[in-house]
Amino acid sequence: MWSVEHSVDTAAAPAEVWAFYADTSSWSAWNTAVAEVSLDGPFRAGATGTLTPPGAGPLPLRIVEAEPERGYVSETAIADTVSLRTTCRLAPAPRGGTRITHRVELVGPAAPHFAQSFGPVLAAGVPRTVEALAARAGHPARRAVIVLTSHDTLGDTGRSTGAYLSEVAEAWQVFDDAGLRVELVSVRGGRPPLEAVNEQDPVQRQFLADARMAEQLAATPSTAEVSAHDCAILFVAGGHGAVWDLPYDKELAALVRDVHEAGGVVASVCHGPAALLEVTLSDGTPLLRGRQVTGFSNDEERAVGMTTIVPFSLADALAARGARYASAGAFLPHVVTDGRLVTGQNPASATAVARAAIDAL
Repeated sequence: MWSVEHSVDTAAAPAEVWAFYADTSSWSAWNTAVAEVSLDGPFRAGATGTLTPPGAGPLPLRIVEAEPERGYVSETAIADTVSLRTTCRLAPAPRGGTRITHRVELVGPAAPHFAQSFGPVLAAGVPRTVEALAARAGHPARRAVIVLTSHDTLGDTGRSTGAYLSEVAEAWQVFDDAGLRVELVSVRGGRPPLEAVNEQDPVQRQFLADARMAEQLAATPSTAEVSAHDCAILFVAGGHGAVWDLPYDKELAALVRDVHEAGGVVASVCHGPAALLEVTLSDGTPLLRGRQVTGFSNDEERAVGMTTIVPFSLADALAARGARYASAGAFLPHVVTDGRLVTGQNPASATAVARAAIDAL
């Protein structure tokens, strides 16, 4: 019998975790395999209904066992010959709180064959589901991660580039004022390159003078070293360097996916939306498909003389990935919010994007 099991400890009491199980409308926020659950009554043993995975039709669902504050067992009929049996148990954690354990099994005569194709997806999804549930039950995510490019040269021009400092500083100010713990990360780690540094600007000056931010800027972790755990907002800053490295960073794409699927907000501004171009969700759906977004426009690219220097048009690339791209007048603030995906057109939009991300939590 094919199975996968994962356990995570949370500071939440069993009753707090159980509340997420019993409220099936919350499942889609912490279980990446669920778009909707509908039951014929309260969450109890014997209840039946349907479970609808993202991008698929409803599947028959039955609650086999349900013991408040202890756990439940459910069965989802994938086909006549194979079902998904999910066992969720709650137990006291050694250091207090609750240990959440989820075990998923494939049962039925076709289970071995089904596992060959879909086992790896399930094996990857179960840990993410348990960790997302533990985070939501234990405490609201209170971390904002700002991503910076590591690319420092404008093509073969010899001119320098990097992350646009005003976007980083303004996002930091909004998040810090909101009580979020701000962390900086870059594609390759180390000290990231910066552009448009203006120490006469009060927000930039305050950011650069902040001891914690100065320490982080000196040695940022790479995207490969950062976890989505407890990340309320992932904010991707722009700067022209972004179009040279963000789309090709597989670790960043995974981080964007994990934050989004754990219920966090993904925000980006100016050239920052380049980080979204190659993001695919766990169900195989491109993150951008059908989503309303904005980003640095073709008019703006022409106005700054970069059309023939950048490796591609960000606006065109977003549209080519199935996004519903729209822009406002050149260099005017413009923000687009589509659920927990927030994008801004240009540096003038950075503060508004950060505030919209807070609102989207």
